[in-house]
Amino acid sequence: MGEYLLETNNLVKAYSKDLALNGVSIHIEKGAIYGLIGRNGAGKTTLMRIICGLARPTEGTVNPIGFANNKDFYKNISAVIESPALYPYLNAYDNLKLKCLAYGIDRPGYIEEKLKIVGLNGVKKKVSQYSLGMKQRLAIALALVGDPEFLLLDEPINGLDPQAIVEVRNLFERLNKENGITILISSHILEELAKVATQFAIIDKGQILEELTREELLTKGTNEVIVGCSDVDLAESALKSSGFTSIRKEGKESIVIGDSNADVASINKILIEKSISINSIGTKSEGIEDYYLRLTSRKV
Repeated sequence: MGEYLLETNNLVKAYSKDLALNGVSIHIEKGAIYGLIGRNGAGKTTLMRIICGLARPTEGTVNPIGFANNKDFYKNISAVIESPALYPYLNAYDNLKLKCLAYGIDRPGYIEEKLKIVGLNGVKKKVSQYSLGMKQRLAIALALVGDPEFLLLDEPINGLDPQAIVEVRNLFERLNKENGITILISSHILEELAKVATQFAIIDKGQILEELTREELLTKGTNEVIVGCSDVDLAESALKSSGFTSIRKEGKESIVIGDSNADVASINKILIEKSISINSIGTKSEGIEDYYLRLTSRKV
């Protein structure tokens, strides 16, 4: 475990009788790409707005432990939350020039440097002619003005085509590894974030269901053995007697074994020894997206 840059402690956000957040605690390591995963309405944007200081929590605290104080924290963060604010009738350079003027930045080559990072340097056409992916990259370039240490991006790959997703994902990795920026990214697409994030929190209905590292997430997928047989009740009894515990029936003729030590050969041997007729036997893999759906479906 590395040094924490920021943590939240039991954040609650209430709107009338509804809880947008209910006891949310997360821990973001310095240098991490932190993936906040949840369906629409899960509380992702509310959490990011509170971290940025755009909304106040009803209860709980945001603790920027990687910074000297709150002033230092807000000086060194930047965010793209909800729809990015762009000037459609200006080009990329002029969009950044306006923000640099607001920040008092007047360094030769500074704007070109930021545009080069996101792959837009030299693009002359107006933003109104940009694709969605180009607009997203320009929004990130604007967020880089001021050289933040911590970047928050709300659903940055939402609506992008596959090629644009790859480009933006590669951009995240460059910002993190080459520029040393800690990044918090929200998304409802777990499999995409799993390719780039190093830490994850799964949020649903305003609560954190799990917080884990990439390594821990990748172990969450499972391999199951599925058996079609003549007597599922007898098969279940035989397998339980042999020490298997993760067993469920699927219909009247199939049984699924999810124990980590389950394999086709051992299951086949046990059932044959009990004279149980096997119609079919094979394996089924559960990916991390399946794990996420299973985890959130338990939360009712």
